[in-house]
Amino acid sequence: MPSSGAEALFEEFKSAGFARLQQAVATNEPETALLDFKLNRDKSGPQSILTSDGHGHLGVYMSAFGNARGGVIVWGIESKDTKANRLEPIPQIDLFIQSLYTHTAGSVDPPIVGVTHLTIHDPSGDGSGFAVTFVPDSQA
Repeated sequence: MPSSGAEALFEEFKSAGFARLQQAVATNEPETALLDFKLNRDKSGPQSILTSDGHGHLGVYMSAFGNARGGVIVWGIESKDTKANRLEPIPQIDLFIQSLYTHTAGSVDPPIVGVTHLTIHDPSGDGSGFAVTFVPDSQA
C-alpha cells in the first residue's frame, strides 16, 4: 500500500500504463504540487537522450519534490497552461530511461534514495514511449 500521495499517483501510472497517460491528456489534468508534465526535446524534436533542458528539469524537480512530499514527473506529455495537453512519445524510450538513471544520482546533492523511473511503451510498437519518474520525500 502506498505511503504517500506521490507514491499512490506513481502506482496509478504503473498499473494503468498508457491508458493513464491518455486519461491525463483527455481530461487536461492539471499539474499539482505532486505532478509535473515534461517533454524531452530540442530544436529537432523529441530526443532519446536526456537533453540539457531535461537534465535541468530533472534536478530542479527532484530537489523540489524531494524537499516537499515527493512527486511524479511524466516525460512525454506536453503541458499547456499547466495542464496536460498532448502526448509526444520519446523515441527509443529504453535508451531514455538509461539516460535518466545515469543523470539521477548527480542531479541533486545529497542524492535522493528511492528515485524510480518507469517505462510506458507506446502501443505503436516502434520503440518509443513515455517515462514516469517517482521522487520520494527525501525527509521521510
